[in-house]
Amino acid sequence: MARIKLMAPIANAVGKIFGGSDMWLVERYGTQFTGCRTNPRDYKKHPQSEAEKAGTLRLTAATKAYNELIKGSVEWQALEQEYLAQRDYPDGKKSLRGYFISKHMRSGF
Repeated sequence: MARIKLMAPIANAVGKIFGGSDMWLVERYGTQFTGCRTNPRDYKKHPQSEAEKAGTLRLTAATKAYNELIKGSVEWQALEQEYLAQRDYPDGKKSLRGYFISKHMRSGF
C-alpha cells in the first residue's frame, strides 16, 4: 500500500486511519487522493447493467493477458518500448501494467 502524509492531528499513517474508518488518504505517483465509503451498492436492488458486466469482463481479460506475458519476450520488449515512449506525456500511464491494460481495453478484446 502507498505511504501517505496526513495533516494534523494525525502525524503519519498508511491506508485507513483505523480499522473501522470510512475514510482514507493515500499518495500515489506523487498525487494525494482521499476516499470514503458511502452507501455501498445493493446488487439485489440495483444489479449490474450489461455495459458494466462487459467492462468487468474486458478488464478481467486484460489482466489475464498481462499476467500471461513472459518478461523478456519480444512482445514484452515491444510493450516496454511503447510504454517508455508515452510515459513522459501529461496523460501518459505511470506503470507498465496500467499502460498494457489501458491499451488492451481500448482495442476491444
